[in-house]
This record gives sequence, C-alpha cells and structure tokens, in this order.
Amino acid sequence: MSSTASEIFKLHKETGMSIMDCKEALAEANGDVEAAIEFLRNKVEAEAEALKPKYALVTGGAGSSDELNKFWMDITDLINSGWRCQGGVSVTLNNRNGVLVFHQAMVRD
Repeated sequence: MSSTASEIFKLHKETGMSIMDCKEALAEANGDVEAAIEFLRNKVEAEAEALKPKYALVTGGAGSSDELNKFWMDITDLINSGWRCQGGVSVTLNNRNGVLVFHQAMVRD
C-alpha cells in the first residue's frame, strides 16, 4: 500500500524520524500508523544496540578496601548486565603513589 505525502509527513512530525524512514515504516506497516511507529521504535533500538561497546576495561586501585570493593562491584554490575570476563585480573603497581591497580577486561556478546 502506498502512503500519501501527508501521512508520511504527519508520521515524521510525530516521531521526529526522517521522511525516508517514515515512508519505509508506513510501507512495511501497510499504512497502519501504530504499526509504523512500532517499526520505527524497533529500528532505533536495533541501531542503538549496534552502537553499544563490545569491550570494556574495568580499572580500580587498591589504596583502600573501599576502592577494591568498588572495583569488584563494577565487575559484578557488568556481569549482571550481560558482560563476561575476558581473561584474568591483571595487577600493576602505580609507581607514582605505590598503589596496586587492578585491571579486568570485559566483553559483551
């Protein structure tokens, strides 16, 4: 079903999406505005998912037990949101202040 220019423009004004995206959405939804809005929402979510980072490096100092606890909590938060650890924790010594620094590489599938 072909949508009219006024329908496309109305969807464009309502959603803020490009004219071409609105035209495509209305064509996919056979002119159903609600289905077109859902199509656009899914398209935006898919594009946002593709832009999310795939790798992260969690770093924390061990100058105090609070800093070390925060490091492990950051890792736990990432694991709970779908990330997994890549390799083991590496530890380096910060020569400037003598603090141990922990590093954990994370990856998201």
